[in-house]
Amino acid sequence: MRQFLSGFISALRSLTLCASCVSTFSALKAEEQGAAIPEIGEAAKFEKALQSLEVMKGHILFVPFPLAEADDRQLRLRIEKILDRHDGNGRPVIVLRFVAKALSNSATDPSQTKTLGRGTEFERSLSFARWLVGPVGVRARTVAYLPDSAEGHSVLVAMACEEIAMAPLAEMGRAAIDEVTLDQVVIDGYLGIAQRRGAFPPDAVRAMLDRDVSLFRVELVGEKTAFLSSSALEPIRQSGRLVSETQLSIPGQLGKFTGQEMRTWRWITHLARDEEQLREVLGATVWEKQKSIALSDRIKPALIEIRGAVSKSAVNRWLRAIDEARGQDAANLLILHLQSSGGSLSESLRLAEYLVNLDETSIETVAWIDGEARGDAALIGLACDSLLAKPAAIIGGPGEATIDSQSIRGLADTWRQLSQATNRTESELYGLLCPDLELNEFQNEQGRIEIGDAELFSKRDDFDEWKVIRKVAFPRGITAEEAVQRNWASATTPNLLAVAEQRGIDKLPPPKRVTQLEHWIRSFADQDWLATLLLTLSLMLFTNELTTPGLGLAGFLSLLCISLFFWMRFLDGTVEWLEVTLFIAGILALGLELFVLPGFGVFGFGGFIMIACGIVLASQTFIIPSNDYQWRRLATSTVQLAVACLGLMAMVYMLRNQLERLPFFRMLKLEPPPSEVVREATEDLNYLIGKRGTTTSRCAPIGKALIGDRYFDIHSPDDLLEPETAIDVIDVQGRTIFVRRVPSMGSVS
Repeated sequence: MRQFLSGFISALRSLTLCASCVSTFSALKAEEQGAAIPEIGEAAKFEKALQSLEVMKGHILFVPFPLAEADDRQLRLRIEKILDRHDGNGRPVIVLRFVAKALSNSATDPSQTKTLGRGTEFERSLSFARWLVGPVGVRARTVAYLPDSAEGHSVLVAMACEEIAMAPLAEMGRAAIDEVTLDQVVIDGYLGIAQRRGAFPPDAVRAMLDRDVSLFRVELVGEKTAFLSSSALEPIRQSGRLVSETQLSIPGQLGKFTGQEMRTWRWITHLARDEEQLREVLGATVWEKQKSIALSDRIKPALIEIRGAVSKSAVNRWLRAIDEARGQDAANLLILHLQSSGGSLSESLRLAEYLVNLDETSIETVAWIDGEARGDAALIGLACDSLLAKPAAIIGGPGEATIDSQSIRGLADTWRQLSQATNRTESELYGLLCPDLELNEFQNEQGRIEIGDAELFSKRDDFDEWKVIRKVAFPRGITAEEAVQRNWASATTPNLLAVAEQRGIDKLPPPKRVTQLEHWIRSFADQDWLATLLLTLSLMLFTNELTTPGLGLAGFLSLLCISLFFWMRFLDGTVEWLEVTLFIAGILALGLELFVLPGFGVFGFGGFIMIACGIVLASQTFIIPSNDYQWRRLATSTVQLAVACLGLMAMVYMLRNQLERLPFFRMLKLEPPPSEVVREATEDLNYLIGKRGTTTSRCAPIGKALIGDRYFDIHSPDDLLEPETAIDVIDVQGRTIFVRRVPSMGSVS
C-alpha cells in the first residue's frame, strides 16, 4: 500500500511538472506569434510577482525639454546622489518623466514650444544618452516615462533608458524634426544607442530619422515577425519567404508610433496612464518625486516656515515670503518647514492651489512636517512635490478648524482638480481632514487599494471596477510611519539637515521671512509657556490691584499681560494683530485714566506708549534700524507720530471753549462752588494739622475741601473721596495738604 501511494504521488508530481512546461511553452509560443499583450492589471501583477522579494524605492526626476546644459548637469547630479544614497537590494528605480518647458529668447517657432522635445540639440541629447548607457547610468534601473507625445531628440534620451513607459495614446517619433539636413553622424548616434538597449529595430530608428525611409511590419515563413524598410523588404519579396506585410510609415514623413502600438511590438516595456499606475507596474513600494530644476546651474534653496494657525493673514504672509524667495532670491527649491494645527480649510486650500500651480520645470517644493500638520494643514504638505516628516509626526486628524463631512463632499470638484495636479488620489487629500468622515477601503481587479468616502467614490468614472473591502478611520490622523507605508509620504526624516542632504544641499539658508521684525515677533508668539505665564501674571497682578486703592502699576501690567495673552492665543500671534492689540489696549488704558483716575499717571503714560508702539509697528517693518533707509524710515515714523500728537493738541486747544461745555469734560473738570473764591494763602498751613473738614469735589487723589471757613487744595494718598466726605488733616508739606477719611463709628483710627 505504501509503495502504491508513493508511486501515485510521484506520478502526480510528474504530471504537474509537465503541465508547467506546457504552460511555459505555450506562453513563449504566443509571444513569438505576436499574441495580444496582457492588460495593464495583469502586467502589474506579473511585475509585482517578479519583485515580491525586493522592496524597491522609485524616484521620479522631471526632465525638461528642450534640454539645456544646466539641465543635463542637474540630472546627472541627481542620479548620482540617488545612487550614492541607495542602500537597498538591487538597483534603484529612477523614472525620467519627460516634460515640456516654455522657450524664452529663442528663435524657435513659438507654436512649437508646446511640443515636447523640439528645440533640443542632438549633441546634448547624445551626451546625456551615452551617460545613461555608461558605467554610472547602468547602476540604476532607468525608466523613461512619456505621459504626452514626444519628438525631436528627446527620442534619443528615451531610447537610452533601460525601460520606456508611455500613455497608450501618446506618440513617439519624428526624431529628426529639427534637422535641416540629416547627417550620418546623427543616424550612427541613434543606431548605436538603440543597439545598446536592443529594443528598437534598426529600420524603425531610420524611419524616425529619414523621410525617405518607409517602415513595414512583415510576417515571414516560420511565423517570424520583422520590421524592415522598403529597401530591405524587396529581396525578401523576391525570395518567397514573405507571408504578409503592413506599412507603418509612408515616404516623405518621419515615422511616429503610439504607445499602444509600440507595447504590442515589444519596443517599449510598459503602458501607464498616470504616475500611480506606473508605480504599480514597476513594483516600486516607495515613490519619491524630485523635480529636475531647469534653467539653473545650481540648486538655489529657500526655507519657508509654515508655522502656527492657518488664517487669511498668515497665508498672505507665507505667500509674500514665497514670492520674495522666487523673485528676489531666484529660488528654485522651496523647503516648507511645516508645523501647524490648521485653522481654515479655505485658506489651506488657497495655499495648496498656489503650490500646485507653480511652474513644475523651474521650481520644486518639499514639505517637512516638524511634529504635526493637523486638520487642513495636512493639505499644504500633500500639495508639495515631496512630503517628508519627522518620525512620529502627526498628519491630519482633529485641528483648529472644525471640518464636517458636508464641507468635504461639497468640494468634490476641488479634490478632483487637486488630485490631477498633485498626482495623488482624492482620498489622500480629504481622508485626513475630517475625523468623522466614514471611509471605506476599496480594491479593484488589479489589486490596487484606495480609501475614500462612499458618496464621493461613487462619482468616479471607474467606480464599477472597485469593491469595498472594509471600513477605515483616522480619528486622530496618522503618524509619519503610517503615511510612508500608505505611500502618502515619501520618507521619515529626523531634521532639516537630512532634508537638505537628500536634495544635495550643503548648507540650508536661514528661514525666509518677510521681515526681521516679523521673525522676532513670530518667535515670541510661538512660545506656549509664555502664554501661560502671561495669563498667570495677569490674574496675580489684577488680584493685587484689587487690594490697593486707585489704579497703579499692577493694574496696568495686568492689562498689558492679558492683552498679549489674547494676541498670542486667539489672534494668530501676527505682527498685524499685535499692532491692533497695542493700539486698542492703549486707548483702553487712556480711557481708564480719564474716567477712573484723572491726572496723568501710570495708565495715561503706559497707554500713550502702547498707542505709539502700535502706530510705529504699523509704519515700519524692523525693530532696530541697521541701514540708511531704515534710519530714514524711523525718522519718518517718528515725525508722523509727533505731527499727529501736535495736531491733536492744537485741535483740543482750538476747541477748548466748546469742549468745556460737553458733559463728559464738565464731569472731569474740578471747579469750586460758583459762589466761593479760593484765596491764595501765603501763611504757614501747619496749623491745619488735626483739623476736620468736608470735601467739596471728587478727590482722586487731588481735590478741594472746606476746612473751617476756607477752601483748600487737598491730596488723599490712600483713598478715593467723593464730595461731602468728612476728612481729617494728617500732614502739611508746603502748600500740599494731606488728608484722610474720617473713620466711621466703631472703626480703628
